[in-house]
Amino acid sequence: DGALVKTDRTIFYLSVALGKLTTDAGIPVYFLSGNSPLGQAFMGKTQGETIKMNQTTYLIQDIL
Repeated sequence: DGALVKTDRTIFYLSVALGKLTTDAGIPVYFLSGNSPLGQAFMGKTQGETIKMNQTTYLIQDIL
């Protein structure tokens, strides 16, 4: 179980913290725990909302 979150800056997968992995197409995906600070910031958010973490703002474009 998990959620793929596409933002205006990068792609996150909220599930198990595995760090950064790169797809065969060269796209970086950051695997985060839902218990991490950034993972917690995404919880309950929907497409079109923003979160801010460490002076960086992320616009949620899609959640799969």
